[in-house]
Amino acid sequence: MKGRESETRAFQLPAVDFEDLRYLLEELTLDKVEVQNPYGGRALGKVEVDSAEGKVSMVLRSELYCHVASIYQSLIIDRIALAPERMGIGTRVVEWLNDYAQRKGFDRICIRNAHTDASVGLAHKLGFINVPVDVHLREMFSKEESSDFHLLISRC
Repeated sequence: MKGRESETRAFQLPAVDFEDLRYLLEELTLDKVEVQNPYGGRALGKVEVDSAEGKVSMVLRSELYCHVASIYQSLIIDRIALAPERMGIGTRVVEWLNDYAQRKGFDRICIRNAHTDASVGLAHKLGFINVPVDVHLREMFSKEESSDFHLLISRC
């Protein structure tokens, strides 16, 4: 899929868009979940999802990703910590985010800094692949693979 060259700004992520996700997380974790845009709602490119007992901690962002002369509207999962692990909660959440991304017209979803076995396992299970490492960064850090994983959104 080719990115859209005409887009110049990342999509907004108003907290109200994530009410159904909040309900899903409350049902799955039995914890009170809050969804908000930071800075009193003024930061619409970012949404924070946290719970009273700490069972849920997520940060989602919208950004433009440029790669090989194409621009992709991206939904970034900056942080995802869900308890209990390995109970299917992460799968349900990422599936919900994939549906949301398709409805809103995103081109890709990215899990940033997947360092734990649980987050890497989740990424692989759901078909995410390593984000290619820039040639210059590869040389500078002697790193072949990124800790970021992405999934390109398919349109039906």
